[in-house]
Amino acid sequence: MPSRLLAVSTSRLLEVPYRGETMTTGIYKRAISGRAWVSSVTVGDDEQADRDYHGGPDRAAYAYPVEHYGHFADVLPEGWSPGLFGENFTTEGLDEATTQMGDVFGIGGAVFQVTEPRGPCFKLAHKLEAPAFPKRMLKAGKLGFYLRVLKEGYVEAGDAITQLSREPHGVTVAELIETRWSKPRDLPALERALSVPSLSESLRETLVRMRDAAGGDSQKDREIGR
Repeated sequence: MPSRLLAVSTSRLLEVPYRGETMTTGIYKRAISGRAWVSSVTVGDDEQADRDYHGGPDRAAYAYPVEHYGHFADVLPEGWSPGLFGENFTTEGLDEATTQMGDVFGIGGAVFQVTEPRGPCFKLAHKLEAPAFPKRMLKAGKLGFYLRVLKEGYVEAGDAITQLSREPHGVTVAELIETRWSKPRDLPALERALSVPSLSESLRETLVRMRDAAGGDSQKDREIGR
């Protein structure tokens, strides 16, 4: 089945109650009509509260497969709409098992590259009023993935998603999810993940720390020629 973009969603920052205080978040996204300009750091007027986890050059857009919504039907509010999970792009025909890290896709007038899986998010749990949801989402491996923008341009719902290139390493998003969260001491898996040239900078740093903690190729080892 051809892949396509079902919805483009954005949000401004909101202050919402959280544990007796307030929390700033951009997770309350709504699908927009018409075209959205995708820059190198964001989609349309979308705002992100914490650039350590969303937004910026390595995470300019967050894509989530619409097929996953059915898997989590029991937590979906009545009248839900695309963007519920905080994604900018609700896609059809893509998933973590068949999408590889570094895959390059053309959507509308823009070009994107897969950089990392989305991590479990407490803000999503708060939004859905389901505290255990991040763990459930991770266990299912249905996290979606972030994209960097290789070419800025306009996108809109209904655009075809065309794969333009693929790196030769063969590491899928699903494999990266397992390595990152389920194999903290599996050196071969970590080295394989680190062979992906297109990883986001932050994910690469995390995987290097995991590898070094597992007894892998540390900076000290390299310096003494081991």
